[in-house]
Amino acid sequence: MKNLPHKWLEMESDQVYFITKAKEHLEYCNYKIEGYWDENDNFYEIITLKQPLFIQLSCYDIKRQFQEKNSPYLIKIKFLLKQDLSQDNDHNNIAEMTLIYDSNFHFIDENWLINVNSNFVISS
Repeated sequence: MKNLPHKWLEMESDQVYFITKAKEHLEYCNYKIEGYWDENDNFYEIITLKQPLFIQLSCYDIKRQFQEKNSPYLIKIKFLLKQDLSQDNDHNNIAEMTLIYDSNFHFIDENWLINVNSNFVISS
């Protein structure tokens, strides 16, 4: 991973850093997602995530944006948003949030998979 900045290589195993980035993102968007389509093609104008919610790092992936040798890297970090970290079951999951960054850790995009039937989700 030659072209990744040194700062990224130092923090790639730091889960606290990732979870901090997730919290910052949720606070920035005020715990709201605008314009969400669920897996049944139902549209929700605004989804609000109730608090408190807990963030758990699920996985992360570092890969080149294109197949060319000098193309930039993309960093995808997936988080599980849960009601309670002490319980590990599907009913506890509120959403999956994937944040996508470039190799300098500038935000590019987000992807969501939301349990719209959760008591911790307000949809309209």
